[in-house]
Amino acid sequence: LWTVPCCYDLPHGEDIAEMAELMGLSAAEAAAIHSSASYRAYMYGFSPGFTYLGGLPEAIAISRRTRPRPPHDSKAVLVGGGLSAIATFSMPTGWYVVGRTPERLYAPERANAFLFEPGDSLRFEPIDGATFALLDARAEAGEVVARRQAP
Repeated sequence: LWTVPCCYDLPHGEDIAEMAELMGLSAAEAAAIHSSASYRAYMYGFSPGFTYLGGLPEAIAISRRTRPRPPHDSKAVLVGGGLSAIATFSMPTGWYVVGRTPERLYAPERANAFLFEPGDSLRFEPIDGATFALLDARAEAGEVVARRQAP
């Protein structure tokens, strides 16, 4: 079980208010729902480290956009098509950007370049912008800032 820090505040959760409004929720409610769920890492795909996550609560299970949005920042936490995901690289997407993690899911210099294994469980821990900045600096220096519960 992994605990992954996630900042849902602006500018990191740049689409959460839009997604929440479409689902009849406030941005705070959507963030609370997203961070309260347990997710399963289904697979990596699309780009190195792009992690598809099952377990998205029905209350925020929104379809993907009909048109891609402009590129998001790297390490974006996404929702769309009944899944959540973590994107490792900046790119246009049809998903909603609900937050951002400071964690690097793909780091080719690590012994295990991919942080999670398919089948791992994870949850998101809400953090504020100041905590994001501190953890992001540590992650960029090579530290793993997500916490792994001992089996």
